[in-house]
Amino acid sequence: IYRETLLFPIHGGPAVMQKPSLATAAAEFRRHRETSGDTPIPAGAVASSCIPATASFPSRLPSQAASWCTGRGGEILCCLAAAAACRPARPRLLRAAATGAAGTTSGQTHIGRKTLLPKWGVRVLAGFVLGEIMGPATFAGGWPFLIAYTAVVYLISVEYSRLLAQVLVPPPVRAQRWALFLVSAGILMAAHCRVLTGIFECAAVTLLVMLLVLQGNTKMPDGSVPISFSHIASQVFGVFYVGYLPSFWIRLRAMGPGLPCDAPSGFLIGLLRAIRWPLERTVGCCVTVTCVLCIIAADSCAYFGGRAWGRHPLIVVSPKKTREGAWCGMAGSVGMALLCDKAWGYPGNLLLAGTVGAFVFCASLLGDLVVSAMKRDARVKDSGSLIPGHGGILDRFDSYFFAAPIAYFCWYAYLKHVGCLPASAIRFKASGL
Repeated sequence: IYRETLLFPIHGGPAVMQKPSLATAAAEFRRHRETSGDTPIPAGAVASSCIPATASFPSRLPSQAASWCTGRGGEILCCLAAAAACRPARPRLLRAAATGAAGTTSGQTHIGRKTLLPKWGVRVLAGFVLGEIMGPATFAGGWPFLIAYTAVVYLISVEYSRLLAQVLVPPPVRAQRWALFLVSAGILMAAHCRVLTGIFECAAVTLLVMLLVLQGNTKMPDGSVPISFSHIASQVFGVFYVGYLPSFWIRLRAMGPGLPCDAPSGFLIGLLRAIRWPLERTVGCCVTVTCVLCIIAADSCAYFGGRAWGRHPLIVVSPKKTREGAWCGMAGSVGMALLCDKAWGYPGNLLLAGTVGAFVFCASLLGDLVVSAMKRDARVKDSGSLIPGHGGILDRFDSYFFAAPIAYFCWYAYLKHVGCLPASAIRFKASGL
């Protein structure tokens, strides 16, 4: 009950369905225990301090629920919510809210656990581990790259489906999650096989058919339709977001023209030999690695720059992001693009490299804000907890979704301009290497 949404009556009047402040509920619950002992909490005692008196009951909930909440049921839910906020064995959010309100639970003092690394240290360490997994696959290309990114797409489809379950009523059936992943994996495979047109359209139609087959005949208790416009739009967007956008990483890595004879630099070759990572001397490998490093540099500089100098909010969708952090992210992305131009020796044009780095940052910021809007609508802080310090896979890879198409079209246009890429020349390996 308390994990998703709570029903709080307001002094016997209308009720509201929303997430109240757990810290406030915990403090009110403890105050009542100290003053009244084991006397039952009156209905609305906690709710009056959690939600405004002008709140109204949502029209989509049955009227029986409203009448039940104004009576004995409201008192029960009120007690459950307050007790849940005080329970230290639940997730981090509940523990922090309960201990932060008063510092004690059931007469025992909670002492904060000491961590070996600060939060930013955990983020950096998790990033290194993730890089050790994805880095060799990115440099190798071909099937290792496809398999690694297909695994990432699977995890993203799972977290995206969880967000939909928080928003849609009724939530999509579990089989629809597998349908989304299989369709997205098919898009990646099509890009790997150089099928570049019609894949999104076919995937969207397939997923909509699966939605009608899997959920169209579901009987709702209140007699409503099991599929709404939101269900249809979220599935089409899911194909675009989970499958089509990541497929541009496959396309970007597939650019086959070879690098110049003097590229990459000796320093980069020695570094890759030292860490025993493979190297393919193609434009696709160069621009893919450069794009990834620009995103990492942008995220890191925006995070630390925002913490140090952030004063002015950037956008309401993501309140913690600041304008100063965004400018730091821009500088980090452009600076990394210039360093990669020197390390790879390609394209050998600092103005072009810096421009692409700026475009990559703008696209990565857009992807971050889109995921922030999705999470705020679902009322969750993180999409998951798979990566320590980052959250879920969707939290870590949100900046990558829109960056790949931008980088792909920038480098494709450049190769077409210099005459190194014919109209249909997309290859995975350059001949003669």
